[in-house]
Amino acid sequence: MKLIHTSDWHLGRWLHGVDLLEYQSTYLDQLVELARDVKPAAVLVSGDIYDRAVPPVGAVELLRDALERLTEVTTVVITSGNHDSAARLGFGAALMRPELRLVTRLDQVGQPVELPGPGGSGGALVYPIPYLDVFAAQEAWTAAGEPWAPGGELARSHEAVLSAAVRAIQADLSRRGLGGAGGSAGEGRPATVVMAHAFVVGASPSDSERELTVGGIGTVPASVFSRFDYAALGHIHRPQEVRGGAGQVLNYPGSPLAFSFSEAGHVKSTSVVTLGSGPPQLERIPAPVPRALAEVHGSLEQLESAAHDEFQSMWVSVTVTDTQFPQDMYRRVRHRFPHALLIRHEPSGAPADPRGRVVTARSDPVEVAASFLEYAGGRAASAAEIEEVRDALAALAVAGGSP
Repeated sequence: MKLIHTSDWHLGRWLHGVDLLEYQSTYLDQLVELARDVKPAAVLVSGDIYDRAVPPVGAVELLRDALERLTEVTTVVITSGNHDSAARLGFGAALMRPELRLVTRLDQVGQPVELPGPGGSGGALVYPIPYLDVFAAQEAWTAAGEPWAPGGELARSHEAVLSAAVRAIQADLSRRGLGGAGGSAGEGRPATVVMAHAFVVGASPSDSERELTVGGIGTVPASVFSRFDYAALGHIHRPQEVRGGAGQVLNYPGSPLAFSFSEAGHVKSTSVVTLGSGPPQLERIPAPVPRALAEVHGSLEQLESAAHDEFQSMWVSVTVTDTQFPQDMYRRVRHRFPHALLIRHEPSGAPADPRGRVVTARSDPVEVAASFLEYAGGRAASAAEIEEVRDALAALAVAGGSP
């Protein structure tokens, strides 16, 4: 049995002023073709379908088109992520075709999507867990007196609420005579798959993920998912596996596009998972790349040299290191790198982490100007420059302005 696992589409996202919807559409076209080729038992999408709670119309239309095509091929199971509005994403789920399973509500936890295996084999039980807001899950399950909320309350952490969700799943497995035990599928036993949107300890994040919770309570240990054959994870944008128990695979397929320059070295992909008598087998299918990302540094003269020709077609973040602010810097950089998304001046020799000073009505404007000259030029302002600032301020005052 094969599954396709993807996550973190973030439909409607922009990258430093670039609308990514066109490139997200290209990825979804590839995903549909992959599903037609692989013919999986299901496509699993582990959260963050949209980039924000109220997505733009174009993102909604793009999702509708992709799901129409995917559900013609196979079952699609979608969970909500921390960027999604669970209520909006799950609206009308009960009215949709049976090939589309939208899992966004707390009361759906512990209810599997049953996937029959080929030729009457064991198949798989897929347990989708929507993104669990710590406070909402705690209050709802405690008020309902759910047996998986011990003592009537849960700790205020993502680990606590995810552990409670897993206990709900284990209860369902026990009712099926499976005892909640993992291990390799086979001999008629279905494979057990859990879908979760979480930051598992040991995963390597990038700069583009939004924190799940505050106060250091957003991570969960891999052991939370120890009783499943495959953990279909979402949230982390770097494709990677996280070490689990023997024969167990915890996988982040990652986002299909890069959403920050910290992801410049990532090979974006979609995961194809094969479930059988042994441990799950994983194959990463590279996603289409609209433009490569790169970060370039150097003086303006160095950046304009032939050594940087390879970056002209890329989306680049450019740091100009001349000790003084170069004349016409932005125009020259944009001429050199037509797809530059970020341009900044960081003088060579300037403090590595300069702290901005607070400017108030009581600040001496001469001192403020001198501090700026020192930062921009990489050296202390000269007496002549200070005098020019004083003269300019005096002329402004005479003209009726205010420094």
